[in-house]
Amino acid sequence: MSFDNGMLNLYFSSIFLAGLSLALGVQPVQSQGRQDQGNTGILIEHAEVVIPQGDTWAMAGYLVIWNGTTRQADLRAVKSNSFGSIAVYKTIFTDGVARMRPVEGMLPIPANSELVMKRGGIHLMLSAPEHQLIAGETVEMTLIFEDGVQIVVSAKVLHLNEKLTDHHHGDVDGVSRE
Repeated sequence: MSFDNGMLNLYFSSIFLAGLSLALGVQPVQSQGRQDQGNTGILIEHAEVVIPQGDTWAMAGYLVIWNGTTRQADLRAVKSNSFGSIAVYKTIFTDGVARMRPVEGMLPIPANSELVMKRGGIHLMLSAPEHQLIAGETVEMTLIFEDGVQIVVSAKVLHLNEKLTDHHHGDVDGVSRE
C-alpha cells in the first residue's frame, strides 16, 4: 500500500492532535468531592452541610460552583427533599458586627469563574430538616439555574467541629475552608 503526501499529512496530524490533547489534559480528571455535570459547563464541588450544635432550626450549607461557560450563570434556587426550605444567604459586616441577610433574586456566577461558599460569606441556610442528620451521611440537593439547568448534588453531612474542605480550583484539595 502506498501513501501520498496528503494521507501522510493527515496521519501525522492525527497523531499530533492526539498527543496535544493528552498534553493539555483533555481527559476527565477524578477529584474528591467533584460532581461533573456533563455538558452544562457547570461543575459543583465540595457540597457540605454542617450540623449545628444544640437544638437549632437551621443548618449551614457550603459548596463550590465553577462556571466553565462563556456566559454568566444565575443560580435561582436550591431545593431538597431533606429540608423544608433552602435559601442563599450572605454575611454582611457593619460597624464590626456580622449580620446574615438573604440574597435577593438570582445569585450570579460570572463566566469562567467560581463561587466558593464559606463561613462568613455566601452560604446556604437549610431549615426544617426532614429527619435528624448524622455526620457522614449524604443528602441530595438540586441547584436550579435561570436557564432551566438543574444539577443534583450529594452533600456530605459534617459535624460542627469538622473542617470544611479547602478548595483552590485546579489544585489538590485539602481541608480547612473557614
